[in-house]
Amino acid sequence: MDFYRFINSKDIREYHREIGYQYNAAEAAWLVYQCKDAGVNEKHTAWRWIIDNMEDYEVGERANYRTYSSVKKMLQEYIKLEDRLLGEFFTDDNSFGVYSYSEMYRDKNGFEWSDDDGLYTELNKCFEAIKKDEDIVRYRIIKRYLDKNKEISVTFDFNEKHYFNLDYDANWDATKDEEKLKRAFMGMWFDFPTPFRKGDIIWNPEWPSNRHMCSGPFVTLGVGLEGIENESVKENIRKYGDDSDMTAGGYFAFENGEIYREVTHNYMDMEFYPKRPEGAIRTLIPISNFLRGQIDLDLCVRAYHKIMMETLDNDARILDYMDEGLVLAGLKEAENIKIWLDDERTAPYDYYHCHSVNEAKNKIRECERFGMEITEINCDHDLGDYANDGGDGIKLIDWLAEREMFYPIVIHTMNPVGRDNMQREIDRYWPEQVRKSE
Repeated sequence: MDFYRFINSKDIREYHREIGYQYNAAEAAWLVYQCKDAGVNEKHTAWRWIIDNMEDYEVGERANYRTYSSVKKMLQEYIKLEDRLLGEFFTDDNSFGVYSYSEMYRDKNGFEWSDDDGLYTELNKCFEAIKKDEDIVRYRIIKRYLDKNKEISVTFDFNEKHYFNLDYDANWDATKDEEKLKRAFMGMWFDFPTPFRKGDIIWNPEWPSNRHMCSGPFVTLGVGLEGIENESVKENIRKYGDDSDMTAGGYFAFENGEIYREVTHNYMDMEFYPKRPEGAIRTLIPISNFLRGQIDLDLCVRAYHKIMMETLDNDARILDYMDEGLVLAGLKEAENIKIWLDDERTAPYDYYHCHSVNEAKNKIRECERFGMEITEINCDHDLGDYANDGGDGIKLIDWLAEREMFYPIVIHTMNPVGRDNMQREIDRYWPEQVRKSE
């Protein structure tokens, strides 16, 4: 079985062929899962080949992944689940299921999905309503049930009648084990070799324009673990990471050439940028060559300044820092901040992430020093290894109560005893008007 075929990136595919990389059963299964141009039938055929021909593999429990002592057994269950859902999707029935479709179209900035079009009582009627267009590269049909909070979604290439990327809504009528099985591949993490090195200019070809954050070409500082310097962070990802941690990081450029540092997912989709950057994003060139050691810092800075002076206008702004960073730099007046205390869960958008109680204390002191209003502290109880740095989340509430600083608290712990203890202390000390519910 040629598993190289399932790699989305042509450059990584060629590199794996060149070095003769051999996949274990879990790596091969994940590559098949994430392939963007393989149909469901082709994926199921590949998974059955793994079941019949490869040595079994155990994947230990991770943060978003249950233990599977047998990848082969997991694949058998996954195929069975998808076959059942596909059968249900293609069967017109009287259970108030209706169909709608949307289109993925290509423009100079990448790919975008349209809004859903119409409602159809039969799948064939939905197919008949679809209009072909050379700018449309993909279609998605969703079957929704009006009397249930449930939907099944199938994405396909219309011209080839080629079904792939089967998906189903989180609120479908699944068992607990089926819900876990649905997320099985997303909970995996792998450290595949790539041909990319520090200073290379790479991109995701599906997002060619730099009009959006983390799109267009960028200078990589390394992909996967290679782009991370902190050893404790690396070890944490090895133990608890999922496929969202399979990132490539580096320096991106906005349209005006302004540089920001960020990470983007998924590094297995990345390819070498096929041409020399032009216009304002030529700022990537000196940064690339500086990181490669081919020019010194002085020339890099001068070149960057020269390019920016040619292209920037008076409205150029620093966009890649959060508000509190701009306040500390004297570029913005103090406003407000929300703090997220959790050792594992990723902070929601516009929250500042603290992993330990002491880190949260330092951020609170900093906000108080610079006059930033803390509008919410969203707090976990069990902080794992980070409890060594100040205790579990309730210790932060103890500290705030001692200081009589009654910032609004939201509790998001899954520990019922810890939740009750934290809520009891909030109810005892916090003024009623600043208490918040989850």
